[in-house]
Amino acid sequence: MLKLLLKNRFLFLMDKLTGQKKGKKVPTAAILALITAGFIALLVGVGYLLSWLLGPLFDGFSKAGLIWLYYAIAGTIALFGAFVFTFTYAQGAIYEADDNELLLSMPIRPSVILASRIWSLFFLNLLICVIVMGAAGIVAFLQGGSGVGNLLIVFLCAVLLAMLSTALASLLGWFTSFLTRRMRKKVLFQVIIYMMFVVLIYYVSNGITEHVQTMIRNSGDIAKAFRNGVFPLYAMGTAAADLDMVLLLIFAACCVLPFVVMYILLSHSFIRILTARSGMKKRKYEAKALKGSSVVWALTKKDMRRMVDSSTYLLNACMGVFYFIAICVISVMSGKSSIFDLLKDTGPDMPFAAAAIVGMTAGFIFLSGSSISVEGKNFWILKSLPVKWSDVMKSKLLFHLLPAIPFSLLFSLAVVIIASVKSVMGILILFLMPLCFHVLCALIGLLLNLFMGRLDYPSLAKAVKSTRSQLIPMGIILVLSIGSLLLYMIIFKEMGISMQNYMLAVTALVALIDVILYAFLNSRAANRRWEKLGN
Repeated sequence: MLKLLLKNRFLFLMDKLTGQKKGKKVPTAAILALITAGFIALLVGVGYLLSWLLGPLFDGFSKAGLIWLYYAIAGTIALFGAFVFTFTYAQGAIYEADDNELLLSMPIRPSVILASRIWSLFFLNLLICVIVMGAAGIVAFLQGGSGVGNLLIVFLCAVLLAMLSTALASLLGWFTSFLTRRMRKKVLFQVIIYMMFVVLIYYVSNGITEHVQTMIRNSGDIAKAFRNGVFPLYAMGTAAADLDMVLLLIFAACCVLPFVVMYILLSHSFIRILTARSGMKKRKYEAKALKGSSVVWALTKKDMRRMVDSSTYLLNACMGVFYFIAICVISVMSGKSSIFDLLKDTGPDMPFAAAAIVGMTAGFIFLSGSSISVEGKNFWILKSLPVKWSDVMKSKLLFHLLPAIPFSLLFSLAVVIIASVKSVMGILILFLMPLCFHVLCALIGLLLNLFMGRLDYPSLAKAVKSTRSQLIPMGIILVLSIGSLLLYMIIFKEMGISMQNYMLAVTALVALIDVILYAFLNSRAANRRWEKLGN
């Protein structure tokens, strides 16, 4: 039974990767080979990027005679990275999975159900740990600091780290699920946790070179901290560097025991956790006057409620909002950012170059691109309502623009404050151009979803994560924003055209495209497509 459940999880993963409809057969050998090749290429690419960080670290620590500290820090990065990227998955896949009740109603032991969830979580943790630790081991091997035996121990340590990360992610996922079980706004809580990690990751990566140099300069103090405060990672680093089997066994015990204890504790309380009542505090009814609203606004509020009730929808479709707001907050608080520092080098043309960069961020908001597909099997209700199809289209556009426009204004304001923009025309273009790009992204996404969207996605999450609704609008916005900036640098600047006039022309062109696309959205062709949709 465990084998069947694990196979089901594997097919679910293949379904997400290949985009096949629910219930399709196992992918063909050609598709599996293509996925495997792409996966290997991804691993190699990520490992190569990690080598840029790990190479200087190994060089600095090997000169100080602290190779074990290099492995200990690599293990810390692997453990933290795996934990951060999988604890939210643990909450949804183990404790709040859609098929939990179905599986519990079948003659399957709860411990087997839990085991299938835990091992799928372990597989994700293992991927991250193998990438980080594998890159660390290969860098040391290529630079002559280790042999084949050290490399084997490094990969064994990756497996053990994955077990420890799985235990921590499972326990934190349970704790988060317990805290949010009675919350009315638990999605907001999950988003706040996600934003905290985004800010932390951006803060660390924003000055990664300086952080590496600081660690090398303070290697003695860091080594002392690992010996006294984080002994398991000290044991792992020493075992990998010096082939110390005793410390390797100690490290293995520190990883395996928490994994086993976690599984035993959860297996004994798995049913109680899943069937615990999630009742909330009742609100006292207060009679209030009924407020009326327009059809467009009522439909928009319906879409907004669906979005804020799903952390998957919110974090995927609005990931650009959260990521770039984090950049704005960090930049304003610190008074510096690599993006804005780069733009300052453009001199008096900085506001106009910044307008193109801020406009680029419009491509990272995907609300309209899946706004029709998320209706799914309830789409017939929307079509049966006594509302005009044009009002539905307007509500989808407004649904996209409500979060996008305040975000755009905030980002433009951050640029004005940090870069101390004084030019009236520069400020005008800084605010106007990104707004035109956001409208363009909303229109492109909605038209794509209208003419190319599907209503048979098995879940809301899969409809939101449809690569077509994300990549095409993003690609068009990137080409128009960054492409226009590069085009000016290569061609129009040499012709003596000022960047102010050029960016005004680009803004006018994008606004004209917006008007044309909006007119097409209200055309007979769009109306005929709407009538055919869902039939």
